[in-house]
Amino acid sequence: MMTLDAYRHDLKYVRIFLVSLTFMLILSSKVQAQCPVSSPSPAPTPDTSKKNNATKTGETETPSNEPAKTSPIPPFPLSISDVRVVDPDSSGAAGLNNTIVVKVNCLKEELARQDDPKNGVQEKIDPRKFVLFLNNTEIKKLSPEKFDEGNGELYFRLRRDSDSRGAWQDFLARPTQETVALTASVGPEGKWPFQGGKPFPFRIYSKRLLNVGVALFIVSLIGFLIAAKRTTIIRDSGPPKPVGGPRKRPYSLARAQVAWWFFIILGSFLFIGLVTWDIDTITSSSLVLLGIGTGTALGAAMVDANKRESSDSAIETLRPKEAQLMASIAELKTTIMSAEQITAGADPSLTATLASKRTELATLEAQLQEVRSQLDDAASGLQKPESEGPLVDLLSDVNGVTFHRFQIVVWTVVLGLIFIYSVWTSLTMPQFSDTLLALMGISAGTYVGFKIPERQTDPADAPNMNTAPGVNPSENADPDADTDPQTEEEGC
Repeated sequence: MMTLDAYRHDLKYVRIFLVSLTFMLILSSKVQAQCPVSSPSPAPTPDTSKKNNATKTGETETPSNEPAKTSPIPPFPLSISDVRVVDPDSSGAAGLNNTIVVKVNCLKEELARQDDPKNGVQEKIDPRKFVLFLNNTEIKKLSPEKFDEGNGELYFRLRRDSDSRGAWQDFLARPTQETVALTASVGPEGKWPFQGGKPFPFRIYSKRLLNVGVALFIVSLIGFLIAAKRTTIIRDSGPPKPVGGPRKRPYSLARAQVAWWFFIILGSFLFIGLVTWDIDTITSSSLVLLGIGTGTALGAAMVDANKRESSDSAIETLRPKEAQLMASIAELKTTIMSAEQITAGADPSLTATLASKRTELATLEAQLQEVRSQLDDAASGLQKPESEGPLVDLLSDVNGVTFHRFQIVVWTVVLGLIFIYSVWTSLTMPQFSDTLLALMGISAGTYVGFKIPERQTDPADAPNMNTAPGVNPSENADPDADTDPQTEEEGC
C-alpha cells in the first residue's frame, strides 16, 4: 500500500508537469498573436517506382510540364494591437479634430498574402476604406486620412459631421465629466470591427472654455434682464407720454417672445459649439420659431401703430368740438347770469328767454358730455398708461387674463423647454414637425388678431384728453362760472 510520503512525492511531479504545460500554452498563444507565418504545404514526392518499372520494361516516361501545385496560404488574423493619440493635450487625451493612430496586427502580412496570385483572393481589403469604431459603434464615413503600410497604422482625425452626428451622440450627449475612456477599433464599413480594441482617453469638452462660455452667457442674460427692467427694450412703443415716463410702459408679449427664442437659440449654439466644435447646428425649425416670434412682434407693433393713429385721429377731430362746446357753454352761462341779474323775475318775456337759454345750455352740456365720452373711448384704444408688472402685462388687458395671451405664453414656454432638453440629450437643435410649427403660428396669429379690438384701459378710467396727466380738470374751469353743482360736474 502506497505510503503518504510516496503519494506526496508523486503529486509533486504532477504539479511540475501541469505548471510546465501551462507555461508552454501561454508561450504558444503569444507566438501566434505575433502574426503566425503560414507556410504552404510541401510539394508531393515524385513516384520513383513507376520510373524504375519503366526502365526495366524499356518504356520511355513522358516528362510532365505541369508545375508542382502548392496549397494557398490561409488568411492572417487581423486584430488591434495599439492605439495612440497624436499631439494630445496636457492630460494625454484626444478631443474632436485631434488625430489618433490605430495599429492593426498582421495587416502587412495579410495585404501581401492577398497580393500573391497563387492564393486566388477575389475580394481584397482596402485599409483606406476602413472606418473607425468607438465602443463597437461605427462612426460612419470616418475613414483614415493616412495609411502607413509598413507599420500597419491607420491615422484617423476625430471629426463630427452630418454623417456621423448620430454616432457621436452616444459619447458627447449629457456631458457630466470632461474626459472619458473610449475603445477604438477599425473594420470594413457596415461590418463588425476587428477584435482587440484598445482604450484611449477622450476629452468631451474643454472645461475652461465651457466655463468661460457659460459665464459670458449668464452675464449677457443678466445684463438683458437689467435692461428689460430699466429701459424700454421689451416694452410697448406706446403710449407716447405714459404716466411715470417711458420706463413705466407695459411689457410687450411679442417682444418678450422674440427675446425668449433669441437667448434659447444663442445658448444652444454656444453649448453645442463648445462641446462639438461644430458651428453648423442651427436647424430650420430654429429659424421658423425665431421668425414666428419676430413676425408676431412686427404684427403687434403694426396693430398698436394703427390703433394709436386711429385714436390720435379721433382725438384730433374731437378736441376742436370739445373746445367749441366749452366756449359756447361758457358764453351762454355768462348771458344767463346777466339776464338773471336784470330781470330778477320782473319781466315775464325775459323770464321765457332765460328759460330758453337754460334749455340750450343743458343741450350743449349733453353734447359736451358725449364728446368727452368719445375722447375717453379713443384714449382707451391706446396701451395702458403704466406697467403693472411683467406677468400681469404679458397675460392680461383691461378685462383681466385673456386666453389668447395665455395660450401663446404656454406654447412658447413648452416648446422652449423641449428645445433645451433636446440640446442637452442629443447635442442637436430639435427639428419640430410642420404640424407643431403650424400650431405655434396659429397661436401667434390668434394673438395678433385679438389684439386689434383689445383695450388696455377702461374708458371710465381713461385720462381726460383735454388736460395733461395729473392736472385737475376743474383747474381749467371759468373762474366766473356758476358754482352750481349741476355745472360743476361738467368741469366748466
